[in-house]
Amino acid sequence: MKIYKLTVVGVISFCLCLLLSACQPALPRAVDDHNTQSLPDFPDGGRVSMFLSLVEVDIPLVILQVASIEILSDEIWIPLLATPVYFDSKKLAKGQIFLASRSIAPGAYSRMRITVNSAVKKDPAGRSVKMEVSNPLKEIIFKEPLVVTKENTKTIFLEFDGITSIDGNRLTDLDFTAKMEQSVPVTANLAYVSCPAQDTIYIIRTDKNWVTGAIAVSGGPTSLVADSDAKKLYVLTSKPAFIITIDLTTRNVLDEIRVPFASEPFYMTMSEDFKSAYLIDNSGSIIRINIDSGNMESRARIGQRPTYLIPLNAYDQLAVSSTLDQNLYLINATSLAIENTIRLGGPPQGLLVFDNLLYIAESISNNVSVYDLSNHQVLQRISVSADPYRFASVGQSLYVTNQERGEVSMLHGGQLYISKIIPVGDSVHEMAVAEMQRLLYVSTGGALGGVTVIDLTSNTVISKIGLGARPQGVVVVQ
Repeated sequence: MKIYKLTVVGVISFCLCLLLSACQPALPRAVDDHNTQSLPDFPDGGRVSMFLSLVEVDIPLVILQVASIEILSDEIWIPLLATPVYFDSKKLAKGQIFLASRSIAPGAYSRMRITVNSAVKKDPAGRSVKMEVSNPLKEIIFKEPLVVTKENTKTIFLEFDGITSIDGNRLTDLDFTAKMEQSVPVTANLAYVSCPAQDTIYIIRTDKNWVTGAIAVSGGPTSLVADSDAKKLYVLTSKPAFIITIDLTTRNVLDEIRVPFASEPFYMTMSEDFKSAYLIDNSGSIIRINIDSGNMESRARIGQRPTYLIPLNAYDQLAVSSTLDQNLYLINATSLAIENTIRLGGPPQGLLVFDNLLYIAESISNNVSVYDLSNHQVLQRISVSADPYRFASVGQSLYVTNQERGEVSMLHGGQLYISKIIPVGDSVHEMAVAEMQRLLYVSTGGALGGVTVIDLTSNTVISKIGLGARPQGVVVVQ
């Protein structure tokens, strides 16, 4: 048996280490700018989402633990946070962060209160200094009551003024202000992102990459199609099946078309003149709806589990990806009759027409097939990273999401190889391009979901916009 001897010096040294470590304020083990859990949603309630930004970005590096955010109605405080939220001024200096989203009881809410548990400041040497919190509670009285109904989504934009709140190593005041809705001065240069789990479409300004508002759409909004000239947004909902037309100037609903005999449609695209909508539902059917009359004009079962389609305007056809039988079907855009079948090496997903060539993402074989629409033959297969899913194009550059790898691959039209891989970090799905700003918006899953913004000049990630749920559709109006 081994015998260990402790000297007096060793014991004293050990005790000193314990004392010093107890005196040193520790940073949170995982500083997260999101609320990682959710509270139960109120049945038939209205959704309230919250975002936070700084009034002035040039403030000391501080980390605050927000213990709770509550909202008052009829003398009852309703919690909006499930767990404490940590945020630091360094992250906030980069823009806006998501705090929470919850469905609460309908009613008029008059005020909110924010409780801060602790604050830590970094001194010039990089050491953590525990701050004195003089007043941990901040109550905000709304200028006008926040009226929550089932038919609307309310967005609260909190701003924190670090200049007036911080005095040396003291948090003297919690200078938070709340705005109910940020102004959207124009209908252009905006990204619209649907989150079906929240029955919400978020509006993002592409010049700042901040959420500026939200539109409530019940039934789980999925696909989005924008008519920029007419200032209209077409929204597909699955439960129940509707095509909803929204005026982008007023954000009011212009029309609702009930899709008959549809089994939870999950994808929609439209003809070039926006007269016809093409849907895919869970039964494997392709459905064509006349937007003017609201009638279903044709319906057909295509392949085995179709998942995606795009119009081929020059050929009066639709290209349909069918995953189980690994076929691509070219069907008539009016009758939906099959006119050609293309056998592939893997389940097809996203499609893109570029220079009269059809690019096909094959998810399991990890290839992008290039099909010549004029000569009706596959010209080549390009090896890409795992699980290619969706496409986007800008100029001569093509982008494809590698769904489970959390990457976006870049290639150039006519090339046979990937020229760059852009790490995103979360599972990646749909994409939309803001050409004027040269930005690529990529919907992401991960723990909470949101949108990652890629600068197309440097091909690097410049921003991540948390939304609290996985987006389904992304579209940019310019």
